[in-house]
Amino acid sequence: MPSARFARTISPAGARGANACSKDVFLLLLLVGFTVGVFALGYMGRALTVDERWTMERITQPIGRMLEEIRHDFVHPPLYYVVLRLWVHLTNPSIFFMRTFSLLFALWAIILISRVGRELFSPREGRWAAFLLAISNFHLYYAVDIRMYSMVAALSLLTHLWFWRAFVHDAGRKSLWAYSVGIILLTGTHYLTWPLVGGQGGYLLLRQRERGHLRSWARSVGGAALLSLVWIMWGISSDPGSYGNAVNNLRTLQGIGARSLSGAIYLFGAFHGMLPFPDTMRYGFLPWSLPFLALGWRWQQELSVALRARRSAAAIRDLLVTPSGYLIFTLAVPIVGLTIVSLVLFPLFLPRYLIYGLPMYYLLVSRCAVLAAPSVRGQFLLLLPAIGWSLASAFSYQLPRWFG
Repeated sequence: MPSARFARTISPAGARGANACSKDVFLLLLLVGFTVGVFALGYMGRALTVDERWTMERITQPIGRMLEEIRHDFVHPPLYYVVLRLWVHLTNPSIFFMRTFSLLFALWAIILISRVGRELFSPREGRWAAFLLAISNFHLYYAVDIRMYSMVAALSLLTHLWFWRAFVHDAGRKSLWAYSVGIILLTGTHYLTWPLVGGQGGYLLLRQRERGHLRSWARSVGGAALLSLVWIMWGISSDPGSYGNAVNNLRTLQGIGARSLSGAIYLFGAFHGMLPFPDTMRYGFLPWSLPFLALGWRWQQELSVALRARRSAAAIRDLLVTPSGYLIFTLAVPIVGLTIVSLVLFPLFLPRYLIYGLPMYYLLVSRCAVLAAPSVRGQFLLLLPAIGWSLASAFSYQLPRWFG
């Protein structure tokens, strides 16, 4: 009898331990599978792009000349190049190690999206989002690109995590400092992450309960804004030619009307992953999976129409006013902002910069699946379009290479 009581006493803790162990094993399998996929699908050995060669040429130069040429480029902040240069100094200036640097951030992004999902919703949403990200052709492609994209994706998730802790959970001053540092790192890696930061501030503005944190948020992002401004002004004032080159590049494009039309068509195609070019299958953002998930809401035959409508409205409200509303807002603001930039400036550059929103998009898709179906099996069936498209695009991208 005592042994039975003892077994009942320790069984919940034992169950929790087994559950935590299974979660760790699941995440480990995702990381291993993702790494194997990077090599097996040929991403690690693919031909270098022009942008990758530009990066390699910069980081192998003396540090002063490297910063000077990055400043002349007038497109990116210097953090990625500085950190990659340090990595190459510690390892080896080879293509393999440079791509491994990007791969480490891509793996970190999978770990972080699981953590963000767990803190915003539950472990189940985190696991689904991590799974979708791990099989995403978009994430696979840029996981080994010798550019800053995977680094931006991981740092954006880090800022999401600390934003939620600092301004929603009121976790204290350490969270504020961590968020501030995260914003400096994020915006020091790419300028076009500022719409994400603005979306976070806009979320606080719209949420009455968190509106009191706006001043703390402004202080947290102030240091990053100052550093970005200093770098931009230095690039303009110290070398007016760099600004002139940027203007001249825009003048070489077609007229504003044609540019806007081509940008809109490109954006629509790339966002849906259906562009008729070999290298654009990776842009599989799957926005059409959200309406599909809406068809999965649980309907019972005996329910009245009015009750069905009320339950549907409650589900939509749950998406808007819970943490899902945060996901929607911090995805919508950058997408709208980048769309405007793309239509006005350069229509072909946009889709790759959506990489930092991809994990949060998959988290939103995962949240919809969990709301729509009570069982893991039902959620899996609802997520089949996203899973199928990701796997199909990953393999179809490689078919020409395999079969000539």
